[in-house]
Amino acid sequence: MKSIFRFIILMFLAVPIFADEPMPPPETYTRCSKNKRYFLICDAEENLTTCYELFVPEKYVTDSDSLYFAKEKWNIPQWYLYARVSNNGEFCILDDWGGLVHPDFGADYVLFMVYRNGEEYAKIFLSDVISETRNLKRTVSHFYWGGIESLEDDGILLDTVEGKKWYDFATKKLLVK
Repeated sequence: MKSIFRFIILMFLAVPIFADEPMPPPETYTRCSKNKRYFLICDAEENLTTCYELFVPEKYVTDSDSLYFAKEKWNIPQWYLYARVSNNGEFCILDDWGGLVHPDFGADYVLFMVYRNGEEYAKIFLSDVISETRNLKRTVSHFYWGGIESLEDDGILLDTVEGKKWYDFATKKLLVK
């Protein structure tokens, strides 16, 4: 019983140690939409993010043969550490910091980029999302603003240090939920 208690205490103490690790080196990865109809290949070597659409039901596809059953929909000549694609394959979010803000941020600090069919659609600035910078949570080396809870076909649900917010694609406005 004591060893379980010690383990739990150790885990709580260890979490802050890994909270602000250096950025990992760029590497190629794949991200799927929630419905698994679209997927992104984020190629670090080519500095390219490409969206593919499956043209057979996902249940017939394995990771190794996905490209044989997919067609390229669009691409972005950028690679970011974090990427998401909407269920309709139209919107993509690219982000390098995953909820963190660099300590020397300014009024024009970009949290993440929104692309529509491979074209830049919007830059979401820190000042768009957070009304008072004093609400940011300090980490060991950065500030935490929150994160992207979900990407939908019509907008983005954000879970911020100031509460839930909704970015609407049609109006390009941020609303408090």
